[in-house]
Amino acid sequence: MKALRAAGFRNIEQDNFFVTPHLQDLFLHAGKYRPELYLDPIVRAGISTFALEENQEEVALGCKRIQQDIDSGRIEQVIQSHESGLGDYAFIVSTKQK
Repeated sequence: MKALRAAGFRNIEQDNFFVTPHLQDLFLHAGKYRPELYLDPIVRAGISTFALEENQEEVALGCKRIQQDIDSGRIEQVIQSHESGLGDYAFIVSTKQK
């Protein structure tokens, strides 16, 4: 917000967005509470972060780790460790002074 004000923006409003377990849109963080979604190659193909990643070996390694966490039951601990009261995204709207 400080940087926006310094750049001449005013009437700055922020609305925090929290990812929920029931999201229907399959964007990057849609699997926050359903990480098994990331294991589906069709789902990953529709998420640009995965589809455009040049290092597919890294994606495969990440999927392997997710599967291990799911299989071991550790996935709930991982999910809990990423909880934040600040929101997962912030939408900011402002006007620029002329």
